[in-house]
Amino acid sequence: MNLDMTEMRKIAPSEIEASNSVGSQFGVSGLIHDNDFMYWFDYDNSKNKDESLASVRYMLEGRGLAHFFKDHIIQHSPSRNNFSLLDFASGYGRVSRWMKEALPGTQIFASDVHQDAISFMSSIGVEAFKSSSVPEEFTPPCQFDVILSVSFFTHMPKPTWSRWLKRLEKCLNPGGLLVITTHGDPIWHAMGSPRPDEDGFYFTSGYSEQKDISVTEYGTTYTSLEFVVARAREAGLRVEGIRSPGHGNHDIITLRKADRSMYPSAFSPPTMLTFLKNKFRKRIIR
Repeated sequence: MNLDMTEMRKIAPSEIEASNSVGSQFGVSGLIHDNDFMYWFDYDNSKNKDESLASVRYMLEGRGLAHFFKDHIIQHSPSRNNFSLLDFASGYGRVSRWMKEALPGTQIFASDVHQDAISFMSSIGVEAFKSSSVPEEFTPPCQFDVILSVSFFTHMPKPTWSRWLKRLEKCLNPGGLLVITTHGDPIWHAMGSPRPDEDGFYFTSGYSEQKDISVTEYGTTYTSLEFVVARAREAGLRVEGIRSPGHGNHDIITLRKADRSMYPSAFSPPTMLTFLKNKFRKRIIR
């Protein structure tokens, strides 16, 4: 994995002034790191190149996501009131910086593979630690009641997709929630309905908004519900909720770590898998 930025770009001072103005309204830092790929992705794909609008969008969309997932998490009842939350694959804190504002009293952590992202988030008041490109080498300082992973499993190739799901399950406290986003049917149709493999998985290395990571390791991924449910079952996670689409074109999958012996029927029984499998086959044959 190559984590050196291929092109150093500088965010204009006027933009930082605008983002600081937004942040100051809520007691949140408005600084944006020059290497923040999510900022540049939005800026480069915007029809309106007014720079101040890009930084304001960055801040407001981050806040919107934090509050959206706050509501989603509360609906699924974390295992305890004063729960801990990890924003996994957090990037440079677009969402992480807002989680304390959205969930006061919650212990918030963030983790990313980029060391400069960790240093930056620490400088703006987010408790952050470095992740790993190898799932089995991911060793957080503690376990968590909730792990949120937005736009991560939407980019993983098949060799690491299931391994990361299993690794994150190990990082949950008993009864903990794992909330992930995936690319399901809405994205599949937008991609031109490419033919997935027999498990319901499709990966293309042709595109990634992260320019410093090889597209063979971080591309664009489609996963059928059948694939996601089966992998969750293998990882020892109970499927608690599926929203398709959930946010934008992303599906939201809510999983809970639970004792199999106590909830044997909740771990995606064969009848559910058979139903999803038949539904999936009908879609790709059409």
